[in-house]
Amino acid sequence: MLKAEIIGNLGADAKVVRGNTADFVSLSVAHSRVFKKNDGTEVAETYWVNVTINWNASNLLPYLKKGTKVFVRGNVRLRAFTDKNHELRAGMDINADELELCGSAQQQQQTPPSNEVGDAPF
Repeated sequence: MLKAEIIGNLGADAKVVRGNTADFVSLSVAHSRVFKKNDGTEVAETYWVNVTINWNASNLLPYLKKGTKVFVRGNVRLRAFTDKNHELRAGMDINADELELCGSAQQQQQTPPSNEVGDAPF
């Protein structure tokens, strides 16, 4: 079993997708990091992870909006794909076992963390 954890911001509002056998929730999480190369040049990288929630997450949909910071843990699948420039790339998909709301980008700038509903794992 291959498990992964990610903390990042939603790139768009989560959406319900009609599958062949059941509906599921789909979201895209961005993890960004900034670092300096040996020559002092600052580099920013963003990694996108596709997340699928197969359990009933309908009560979370109002909170899963673009910019919301989330923690996700689940089974991971790695895949290869060709990007729009016809270059071979690698991608990661997580089938979520756990999802924790960490707050929106706007909330993080305006208020300190609290023990609201978004702070508990689901």
